Amino acid sequence: MQSNRFICLVFLVSIIGMPLQAQQVKREPLRFVLQKLQHQFKVVFTFADDWIAGVEVEMPASKNSLQATLTHLSKQTNLTFQILDSRYIVISKSFIKVNDSLCATVHSAETGEPLPGATVQLNQAFTTTNPSGYFQLSTSSGQLVIRMLGFEPLLLSSDSIQGDCASLFLKPDFTMLNEVTVTDVIASGIEERADGTITLRPEILGILPGHPQPDALQTLQYLPGVKSIAEASADLNIRGGTNDQNLVLLDGIRVYQTGHFFGLISGLNPHVISKVSLIKNGTSAYYGEGASGTIIIQAEDQVNRKLSGSAGANLLYTDANVHVPLTKKLSIQLAARRSLPSVWQTPTYKQYFKRAFSYTEVANPSNTIAQSQDFNFFDTHVKLLYDATPRDKVRATFFNVTNLLEYEERAQGITPDQRKSTLRQNSYGSSLTHTRLWTDKIKTNLEGFISGYSLDAVNQNTLANQQLTQGNQILDAGMRLSAFWNVHPQLLVTTGYQFFESGITNSDAINNPVFSRLSKEVNRTHAVFAEATFYDKQERTQVRFGLRANHYSKPNTFRAEPRLILNRKIGKYFSAEVQGEIKTQTSVQVIDLQNDFLGVEKRRWLLSNGTDVPILHSRQVSTGLNFNKGKWLVSADLFYKNVDGVITSSQGFQNQFQNVRTMGNYYTQGVDILTNYKHSKFNSWLSYSVSQSVYKFSDLIPPSFLNNLDIRHSLNGGVGYRVNQLELSCGANWHSGRPTTLVLENEVISGVINYDSPNAVSLKNYFRVDVSASWYFYLGKSINSHAGVSLWNVLDRKNILSQHYQLIEFSQLSTIQQPGLGFTPNLFLRVNF
Repeated sequence: MQSNRFICLVFLVSIIGMPLQAQQVKREPLRFVLQKLQHQFKVVFTFADDWIAGVEVEMPASKNSLQATLTHLSKQTNLTFQILDSRYIVISKSFIKVNDSLCATVHSAETGEPLPGATVQLNQAFTTTNPSGYFQLSTSSGQLVIRMLGFEPLLLSSDSIQGDCASLFLKPDFTMLNEVTVTDVIASGIEERADGTITLRPEILGILPGHPQPDALQTLQYLPGVKSIAEASADLNIRGGTNDQNLVLLDGIRVYQTGHFFGLISGLNPHVISKVSLIKNGTSAYYGEGASGTIIIQAEDQVNRKLSGSAGANLLYTDANVHVPLTKKLSIQLAARRSLPSVWQTPTYKQYFKRAFSYTEVANPSNTIAQSQDFNFFDTHVKLLYDATPRDKVRATFFNVTNLLEYEERAQGITPDQRKSTLRQNSYGSSLTHTRLWTDKIKTNLEGFISGYSLDAVNQNTLANQQLTQGNQILDAGMRLSAFWNVHPQLLVTTGYQFFESGITNSDAINNPVFSRLSKEVNRTHAVFAEATFYDKQERTQVRFGLRANHYSKPNTFRAEPRLILNRKIGKYFSAEVQGEIKTQTSVQVIDLQNDFLGVEKRRWLLSNGTDVPILHSRQVSTGLNFNKGKWLVSADLFYKNVDGVITSSQGFQNQFQNVRTMGNYYTQGVDILTNYKHSKFNSWLSYSVSQSVYKFSDLIPPSFLNNLDIRHSLNGGVGYRVNQLELSCGANWHSGRPTTLVLENEVISGVINYDSPNAVSLKNYFRVDVSASWYFYLGKSINSHAGVSLWNVLDRKNILSQHYQLIEFSQLSTIQQPGLGFTPNLFLRVNF
């Protein structure tokens, strides 16, 4: 272990020293400079390749502001740099006056695609652009006006026209009422909108401690109110809720399995994701299900006109993705990721394997059993993007996430009996979407989707000559139709209809003695929704009110779900907000410790049936205050959440309630606080949550006690620093221990464990320090690369995530403690082209 740490620290020092050895070049290709600036300022430049070909400039000083940098480049190149918004910058040349004629080509500022049919007017002269976006007019003094359906009008004075014929760019006009954002929350690439939604953009996400590459689900855990009680990337607990109470959507497809290594790693490739949105409260009426939180993941959505992609590797997996233009209107995105072969026992793999399989048959075989195992995971992603017309977009998405474990055991003896057990966990889905812009005020979206999940296990008990076969399958299919109408610049109305059918099957079969069981539940949901969003003219007030109405076929019931958001600016630096929502959920995961899929995966999905598995009913309200001035951001939220219809078997009890099945509820109340200070090269944050989460089960004794996920205090913070091509980040994560149940002095009575009061004490506090470093460099003039190191739990602290008791013999008791990840180093290399 000490040698591993020494190797990682040497690598870290080497990375720090690399930039110091680089020699500063006086003039560099403009394309090269623009790539650096995109990463430095987290912006995107749009331009024609011909304009910058062969152009060289002096690199602007790193301390310059964005505006000073653009001015510096403009003086050297005679190019115009137009800032469209906080992210997009258009580079253009002056357009022409040749032989008393004015000509130019018109393009989309978002995609760079020529815009045919745009209207161009100069005084009394009028024309339209041809299929290549080109137009020509006789020159005269006056105002040039260019209009195109779905784009903002472009107004220019003809007196400013000079130089050669070049291109003009129109900015897309249809937006969901530009929402106020606060950028660089915690790190660059994380934004907070006025409605409380947190948005992550992995492509420009700054470095975070302990992470070798951007992991959207892991990044969310730096936010107050979001935690993984199991120290897992994919298993998120939002304000006291279990992971299955979160709605996760990828391009409109519900994802039932979001992790590799049984939750320790995100199962969704971060290098194909363009945006991730987290909603803790005040969910739009557009979305159903998800009693706790909503996570909306969107893959890249723009047709690519130039081949691009990336490939990389770390000590856990390798991956590659490519975006290939097929025509000017059609492109395809392909991505794949696979774990390193299990025979490559890297230090990182060993730590994750130990964490995932500790206290299972895989890691702890019987003394009379010889065993071997092979574990691997992979995921794939395909997306087809087609812009049929400037007003019609068609998108098709497919994804697959798979974990596969093969476990071979052999009874030792004169005639050994060798058998193989398997566990395969698979999530997949696809969607087809057509978006139509009818006018500059009305847009519709028609979407069909299918989502599936399967968990199949064959558990061979060699000593007992027994085979247990288990299965859990989900098939979810449906469609959505929605319309968006900008009634006027301050009012957006959204309406729609959704239908989906969900079927969940559970099966068990034993060969000795012969036994089999099969159950299947099907539910059909019809939902209609309507929502209105209003801004005042000064954009100081935002109000969004929506209503979603659901009808469920099983049980035959109707549920109404109102949603509300109110945000108001107070003075120059403050804003206040109120959020509320009611949501329902028809599927849950139960944890069956007696039928536990090789001891590894204990969770099964069940569908609500109105009897022993009720519909979850969530009610939540919160109020917050935000302060934003210069480099400082401070926000605080006071919240209360109540979830009814909770069943004990979905909560993972490992005490006196382990085999009891009843219904109840839980409530969570608390305060989330986030403080962020950011500078051009330096960024720091501190996140704190104090909350209480309590169960209420009327059939249990006592009827009220602490939630298994009650974390009373949670604190994390960190600093990030960037100098030239080097990024460094260090952070600490601390929270109070989770509740646990102890045993009384007489530990076992008549073969039964004698438990004390449920969840009456807490485990030791959790503490972890992480470090990351990343160095950006170029291979040639066009290949952007970076390498780095991450150190998880650098102090190698022994954190205990959970504790329970196991009865070994009639009167012998064993204490089982689940440890967290120890010191875990990781190295990575990534190449972008």
